[in-house]
Amino acid sequence: GNILGSNIFNIFLVLAATILVFGRPVAFSASNYFDFIAVSLLSLLLAAYLLLRQKIGRFAGLCLLTTYPAILGARIAFFNV
Repeated sequence: GNILGSNIFNIFLVLAATILVFGRPVAFSASNYFDFIAVSLLSLLLAAYLLLRQKIGRFAGLCLLTTYPAILGARIAFFNV
């Protein structure tokens, strides 16, 4: 409960601070949706491992670690960040 509550609080605090500093709401674009989908899929994969009480072996760990550079590369290649 503490971890979930802390994350939710941090998200709302950062979002509110961003709006206060820049004076306008955060606009969503295609790159934001890409990030949202990528993070959601990785979170679901990790949640499946945790719920099934499976150990994350070397192969699964390597896959999870290599997805970040792959997602970052795709974001740069397709969204010109």
